Amino acid sequence: MPSRLQHLHFSTKTLPAAIRNDAAVALMEPVFELSPLQQGAELDIQVDMTIWAGMTLGQNHFNATRVKRGKRQTQMATRDQIGISLMVDGGVFGHSESTAGEIKKIEVKSGEILVSDLAYGYDLASPNGGHSQTLFLPKNALDSSLQTERLHGFVLHDQVTGARLFRHYLQGLHRETKQMPEEEFIAAQEMTVDILNSQFRSLISAMHSSPDEVLRQRIKTFIRQHLREQELGVQGLLDEFHVARATLYRLFAEHGGVVAYIRDQRLDGCYRDLLQADFELNLSSLLYSWGFSSDQQFLRAFTGRYGTTPSELRKKRKTANLHEDSTLAHEMLANLHQKKLSTV
Repeated sequence: MPSRLQHLHFSTKTLPAAIRNDAAVALMEPVFELSPLQQGAELDIQVDMTIWAGMTLGQNHFNATRVKRGKRQTQMATRDQIGISLMVDGGVFGHSESTAGEIKKIEVKSGEILVSDLAYGYDLASPNGGHSQTLFLPKNALDSSLQTERLHGFVLHDQVTGARLFRHYLQGLHRETKQMPEEEFIAAQEMTVDILNSQFRSLISAMHSSPDEVLRQRIKTFIRQHLREQELGVQGLLDEFHVARATLYRLFAEHGGVVAYIRDQRLDGCYRDLLQADFELNLSSLLYSWGFSSDQQFLRAFTGRYGTTPSELRKKRKTANLHEDSTLAHEMLANLHQKKLSTV
């Protein structure tokens, strides 16, 4: 059986000067839009990645750049991943986009860690370049009770409980996996998931201290548990939690209301199903299985959220020869090959 442990190395310095910027932009396009901070400047990028199944570890060196994760990137398959970026050297600043499109200011200094939910956007600049260590995992590998979108744009510094130990673990993980045999990498992935679950649970618990937040999370948990039921709706939630309609709307205002939140969660479920290699349901069966009752309503909402139709999404996935455990690295390589640019 062939090894599922893979390595990727990319450096603009190994390429002809005429294609360096184009190759760097194409490689990173599934992750973010990459551009030099000064117009016309040359990008100097080095990326080293280790990939096993759904987990990707990366070492990145870069000069002064701007990175923007916009709608194009958040509509890609890897929107279902969580990203952890440790700034080893240098720093970045900018903003992230919340679940409701609100802007959150971000500043990540050397030694600090940025958490990203890849379903959402950000716009960051690194004036002096730097060195980062990254970790990407499918969100479905983590505890399903975690609301990872709450952590998007969160910066872990030494004052955050457990952050210093977490940073040392990430540094050790990157160091040890360079020569790690595949069977040990599997164990490392399982350990990493356990540590992330613990760290994120602690962070989210600290964020959920207000009565409103506690109630909101209880309602979200109930919604996740009953998401496929067509009867799930406003009245059922009012009866279950004994709250006023105005209170329910206020709790989910950042999502555009509770109806919009339920719709978007169902759409994300449909999206994940469409990416499964063994997916065989027809469209009507798919939307019905996720609580939708109207083909037109579903198609309009799906296209509006992802910028593509379900059939187009399946076609793109087959063309790229990707599957449900595809990583950012797989998307990056597929994009390079599609644009007829190669790594060295």
